[in-house]
Amino acid sequence: MQSLRLSCSTAPAPPVAIFSLGQLEILIEGVAVRIDGRGPRKPLELLSVLIAAGVRGTSVGLVADSLWPEADGFDAYRSLITTVYRLRRLLGHRDAVHLGAGRIRLEPSICEVDVWRFEQAISVAKSRDQLRSALAGYGGTFMEESESAWAIGVRVRLQSSITRAVRTIDVSVPT
Repeated sequence: MQSLRLSCSTAPAPPVAIFSLGQLEILIEGVAVRIDGRGPRKPLELLSVLIAAGVRGTSVGLVADSLWPEADGFDAYRSLITTVYRLRRLLGHRDAVHLGAGRIRLEPSICEVDVWRFEQAISVAKSRDQLRSALAGYGGTFMEESESAWAIGVRVRLQSSITRAVRTIDVSVPT
């Protein structure tokens, strides 16, 4: 398993580590959460949406409409609230999912997400060596088992970032 920490920090690691590059894996206080068979389908779908939305999160209405397209507004919102509760239980921390002011997100002080660290490392890299180091942290296709629009969007974004980084590195290589 690869480390989520790409920088040397003295701050303690958040209690929930989520690996989404490759197969989804969740660690709570360093212990893997066992997800049997299909697992809790809707909470895991919500988790993938929240990971894809990034640190800032996304609109509650957008998530509710995306996960429950056949439901009317109130029923979709009620289903979202129930699913948030179930996801919080799965992650083992009530504050792991922040819901308020019309937005929903994973709480970064509680949940550390590998794809967020990877994207951050790529975006702040100032040298070719830093880009190489960031690229070494790439653990595989984002949520490789998911075919949701959210996951596909992140895959496209990651591929674009990786392509730019590789082109930047290759600029200095003579042909």
